[in-house]
Amino acid sequence: MNIKKFLLSLIATLLIVSVVFFGITFFTATGGFDGILDKTPNETTNILVVGVDKDGTRADTIMIISATPKNKTINLLSVPRDTRIKYTNKRHGKINACLGKDDGEQLLIDNVRELTGMPIHSFCKVSFDGVTNIIDILGGVEYDVPIDMDYDDPVQDLSIHLKKGVQTLNGDQSIGLLRFRSGYASADLGRIATQQDFIKEAAKQKLNVKYIFKLPSVMREISKSLDTDLSPMEIIKLAWKFRQGDKVKFESYMLPGQAKTIGGVAYYVADEDAAQQIEMMFETVPTDVDGNMDETVSDKVID
Repeated sequence: MNIKKFLLSLIATLLIVSVVFFGITFFTATGGFDGILDKTPNETTNILVVGVDKDGTRADTIMIISATPKNKTINLLSVPRDTRIKYTNKRHGKINACLGKDDGEQLLIDNVRELTGMPIHSFCKVSFDGVTNIIDILGGVEYDVPIDMDYDDPVQDLSIHLKKGVQTLNGDQSIGLLRFRSGYASADLGRIATQQDFIKEAAKQKLNVKYIFKLPSVMREISKSLDTDLSPMEIIKLAWKFRQGDKVKFESYMLPGQAKTIGGVAYYVADEDAAQQIEMMFETVPTDVDGNMDETVSDKVID
């Protein structure tokens, strides 16, 4: 065996060992969402992704990522963080505060289900530090920043200074882009549009086999910063099915509704009838091998 083949074999072996190690470690540490998530046998997976602040009690970003590998489609549905909901004690509040309540994850999942009519198959709660580090590991994301962004908030340890135009954003800059909202005419709604667009671009650029050797570092970071019921192997398999990022079809949606002030508090009030129609655009109803609807599961999905 020549030295080139030996090195390639060694690298491949180390990669496999690293993935298996982190897969086993992380898998044994998860599973806390058993019993509160929907299960479905079809290929579409709805993942509720929540970006949280430093203490993890408030959701800064709430988004369903609906992935269908068979037709290379990813649908994004954003839920504004100011969406008005009713807590279990019958009091109203904003959906972003769910995580600070008792059984916060379940409360958030239940409210997203109720608002959208969609099943939630998996849950991911990610810290901003984790996203920062993963983007840095992958070499940043090239993105066309839509407006000049300047904002400082020492309380949140937030300092955002970005110029409009195409540039490669590192991890800190990417988080600044995702969190900035004060400069948009529509505030949080403008931010949501940018978040969805950034995710599309990041996926197109980074869902590529050339990043395979970054996988151990990415999985190590995931194990530290992601709270999820998905095992690393499930994440890897799902990412692999979408590995040709430039061929993936993305569709973006936002929970229908409008901004309202109620009792002196600014809310986003969902149009629940319109929201229920979004579910029909997503491939969430399971089918059997012949393409016929699985009645036993579809009753739960559509209910």
